[in-house]
Amino acid sequence: LFSGFDPNEDGKKLEDAKRKLKSIGVKVTDDKDNFNVLILGRYIRSVKFLLAVSRGISIVSLDWVLDCAADGKALPPDDYLVDDETTKSNFDFPLSKTLEKVRRSEKDLLKDYTVWMPNNIKPSYDDLKTLIESMKGSVVKTKPGKFKENTLILLNEGDEKQADHFIDLGFKVHLVSNGEAIEL
Repeated sequence: LFSGFDPNEDGKKLEDAKRKLKSIGVKVTDDKDNFNVLILGRYIRSVKFLLAVSRGISIVSLDWVLDCAADGKALPPDDYLVDDETTKSNFDFPLSKTLEKVRRSEKDLLKDYTVWMPNNIKPSYDDLKTLIESMKGSVVKTKPGKFKENTLILLNEGDEKQADHFIDLGFKVHLVSNGEAIEL
């Protein structure tokens, strides 16, 4: 799976990388539910990136593709993880240590949790639903009217009035701003 590539700027490079991987027998997919390596172009905290981190999946640079093609086989992706210093400065965490922790622990970070969010949530409802479900949480369509244990509320930045209502009911509320969830 690829993330952080601009089709307009990186189209040829991206297609070349996919062709090289296919030529050595590596299956290339766009399926966010079924991948085992994420090839990162630019450092952006995309849903694909977050899914990979939450599942402990290797996030590699394009160098992995080039070296695999040169060797004629898939090489160990963990030897090509994106640079810890870059992820630490861009995302405020060292990637290798985070992946190691996730791989050692349960990946069910939201097990036994229910999440409600409006249909107009940004990033998209479907992307967030996929992310939540990948961590074994469940998403409900019906807005909760009274407090329920282990229910989280996600709202868009600017929905502070609605957030206050949920906080008054006792819920944990997170406002999503630029793809980041901020707990209130």
